[in-house]
Amino acid sequence: MVSMKKRLMVLAGAFLLGLSVYSQSGEKVVKSRLGVYFSDYQTSYTTATDRCKIERVKVDASARTAEIYLNELFAGQSFSRDKVKSIYRDVKRLLPAPYNAYTIIIYGNGIPIENLVTDMSGTPSEVQKKWGQALYRGAPWVERTQRPYPITKGMQQRHLSVWASHGRYYKNDQKEWTWQRPYLYCTTEDLFTQTIVVPYLLPMLENAGAYVFTPRERDWQPHEVIVDNDTRDSGGTYSEHENKYAWENGGVGFAQLKRTYLNGENPFTDGTVRSTHTVTRKSQASEIRWTPDVPESGRYAVYVSYATLPTSVSDAHYVVRHQGMSTTFKVNQQMGGGTWVYLGTFDFDKDQPHSNYVSLSNLSNYRGTVTADAVRFGGGMGNIARGDSLQEVVSGFPRYLEGARYNAQWSGMPYSVYSGKNGTNDYSDDINVRSYMTNYLAGGSSYFPADSGLHVPIEMAIALHSDAGMAPDSTFVGTLGIYTTDFNEGTFATGMSRLASRELCDVVMTQVDEDLNRLYGQWKRRQMFDRNYSETREPQVPAMILEMLSHQNFRDMALGHDPAFKFNLARAIYKGVLKYTSYQHEADYVVQPLPVTCFQTRLNPDEKEITLTWTPGQDTLEPSATPKGYVVYTKQGENGYDNGIFVHEPRFSFRAEENVIYSFKVTAVNDGGESFPSEELSAMIAKNAFAKVLIIDGFQRVAGPQVILTDSTRGFDLSADPGVPYMRSPGFCGRQIVFNTELNPKSAWGFSGNELEGKMIAGNTFDHSRMHGEAIATAGGYSFASVSRTAVEAQSVDLNEYNIVDLILGLQKNDGYSTRPYPSLTPALCSALQEFTRMRGSLLVSGAYIARDQKQKENADFLRNTLKVDAYTPVTLDAYSQATGMNTTLHLYTELNSQHYAVTHADCLIPLPEAFSTLLYTPTNYSAAVAYQGKDYRAITLGFPFECIKYAADRDKVMGAFLSFLLSR
Repeated sequence: MVSMKKRLMVLAGAFLLGLSVYSQSGEKVVKSRLGVYFSDYQTSYTTATDRCKIERVKVDASARTAEIYLNELFAGQSFSRDKVKSIYRDVKRLLPAPYNAYTIIIYGNGIPIENLVTDMSGTPSEVQKKWGQALYRGAPWVERTQRPYPITKGMQQRHLSVWASHGRYYKNDQKEWTWQRPYLYCTTEDLFTQTIVVPYLLPMLENAGAYVFTPRERDWQPHEVIVDNDTRDSGGTYSEHENKYAWENGGVGFAQLKRTYLNGENPFTDGTVRSTHTVTRKSQASEIRWTPDVPESGRYAVYVSYATLPTSVSDAHYVVRHQGMSTTFKVNQQMGGGTWVYLGTFDFDKDQPHSNYVSLSNLSNYRGTVTADAVRFGGGMGNIARGDSLQEVVSGFPRYLEGARYNAQWSGMPYSVYSGKNGTNDYSDDINVRSYMTNYLAGGSSYFPADSGLHVPIEMAIALHSDAGMAPDSTFVGTLGIYTTDFNEGTFATGMSRLASRELCDVVMTQVDEDLNRLYGQWKRRQMFDRNYSETREPQVPAMILEMLSHQNFRDMALGHDPAFKFNLARAIYKGVLKYTSYQHEADYVVQPLPVTCFQTRLNPDEKEITLTWTPGQDTLEPSATPKGYVVYTKQGENGYDNGIFVHEPRFSFRAEENVIYSFKVTAVNDGGESFPSEELSAMIAKNAFAKVLIIDGFQRVAGPQVILTDSTRGFDLSADPGVPYMRSPGFCGRQIVFNTELNPKSAWGFSGNELEGKMIAGNTFDHSRMHGEAIATAGGYSFASVSRTAVEAQSVDLNEYNIVDLILGLQKNDGYSTRPYPSLTPALCSALQEFTRMRGSLLVSGAYIARDQKQKENADFLRNTLKVDAYTPVTLDAYSQATGMNTTLHLYTELNSQHYAVTHADCLIPLPEAFSTLLYTPTNYSAAVAYQGKDYRAITLGFPFECIKYAADRDKVMGAFLSFLLSR
């Protein structure tokens, strides 16, 4: 019996040994047969030296299974169900018997590739990658209640955390403030990424209905005014009105008792909060009003603060009064207490207390409590001092340029959130705080139920960076994505798989790749990395880093500096986030429209009526982005813009008061949200007018700095042309110094100065018709309307209704390096203006590139034959500050500044024999303006933009003289 057992054991051992040997042999066979297949496997980012490969193979002959483990590069691609099926089919086909009959499992970076599939079709997944029952369905944190159109297929009731990479930080070991990334190509990542996130991405997400939290300060306003019950004598006026219920002390709150704050100090524990019971009747309502004493007129973000109590209501009623207009909000005070809560950004005027304030009432649909604390206007300067006991210093920069660590402290975050390194390593703290702030806000919500926090239902986080690497041959580096799965046992607090972060990453990257390739033809999609990075590891919601492009790579930055590219990149990111969150919410989506075109105003003085018309923008990339209607925003006189009127058709008329300047902006809307606004157009019907002026806004250009590209030099020359930012930009550090590509690109090529860091640079604000209109109105007796150049070029404007055309060309030129052409003159525009002068109409034309930009014969002929300007002898003026003539001296914006775009180069206009110079640049005495006094029509041409005259009194004076000359016969 014993002998029989021994024999059986020996036989079993021999069998197992045979299987082991057989398995080892099988692993060699499988690896040999598939090695070439996977090394030849192509993705958009594989290269001759960086290829997919098998890391190991595990064959179990007894279980008849074969596991194939591929490297991270292979896992970094986008997987569809069809692609996975195709890979398995190829593998089975290549394997010999008996292995082709085994159960095959292919792993990418340790995860079965079927689990890496991104499928937005709603097909059930084997891995839980959706929120399901955790979806938040309550009242949003902040809701604008006067939106003139509903958003039903956008991102309504969704809360996102979005931030722009790094910022200025205190380097503890060297005891100095510095940037986290180097000076390259006129910028640094700390400056560059926010020029995409702040003016483009955040508004797009908010226009889709989302509430967006950002750990870095988002407001580019360097001034800051705080009005608070604890410091009533500073910042403005705090007042309480009591009715049925009085305002009482509601506990600990904010107070600014210091100019600067040291490590660990929290302004949200230094003051008190006011509170009262709610009422349902307006006649019983109590109110608090915060009236700021703003140091100068401009745009200011508005932040409110309050306490969240067990009895707090979800519909606290706030009113922001801005330039005489009111915008109302409901704030859910059941979340977010004890920090700054962003409402929006508005225009406020200096010394206008009755027209500019924030108020809160205790009106509510619910029985409970409303609380009130401080209100903050503007982003402000950094006020967190760092250093040691011998020297504590602030950065000296606006808060929006600082890292999130310091904004977190100013926002009342706990010490553990913003200083996990206990004040010894601000660099690490700043990286971590972006995620920690997100978690602290989301803590206690349905998305992060296992932790304490502020109960804000933030459902995803996205970090936008620009450090995607280098391309040695100066091709595009492209877009790289990063996510993290190997943390907290691969799940979030709700049990959802962290592979949800990969899906988010894949959807956004796919959208960016598709859009940019269709628009620019050669964008590059890089891989997705599953890495242990803080910004993707720490958030308890799906999170990703999008390395949008490479700030180190010339080809990337040649597009990256272009505002039109920034818009398209941000729109692709927004679309990806929209599609991902809609998938999570199992909701249909619609992409918000593009801006309208061919915008124009038209006067009907007999009926005292102004009519607006426009054409919807066409989005060739997105069929759902079709307008369903439009919103017309109106500014009357000195008041601010109203909250808009919805119209179904691309037309709007209204009765106008005489001698009142009206300004208009139009947006397109659909179920998915609202487009960016049109340019601003202005109009006025003058009482007893004897002439009408048409202003043509021909200044559409936005551009990056001059691109330099030769065999041995590459870069961006701010001195040759600083470009034209969209609205304004803080994105430049200084002029590029090294252009020689033969030097080591990692250390020298692209190196730039720092003379512009911390400086805001004004660009194209698309509102220049109002400035021209104000000067025309001052002259008296002239009615005026305004139109976009596209409307004239589309032949939809009858110029002959007007006596004078005022053509604004600003910095318009076809620069040869922007992604869009911006010619100052086009054959269609010239043809319309020539016909206008043939009918005895007169012209006022101003712009910096009128002469130099004319390469087409028709345009050059227009200059000579109509404007009477010699287009062939232009002189570039590099240094001047004023123009003189007509018994006046005009001071011009000639240096980059924050108030108005600058004309750093201008045209010297040479008059033909029948014309004459009216203004001279000083001190050079070159001709700055040319006048033609014909018998049939008259013309004045300025070699600089009229709106670049600094002072309103000077603009009014010369405009009056121009109009008088042009109208005389």
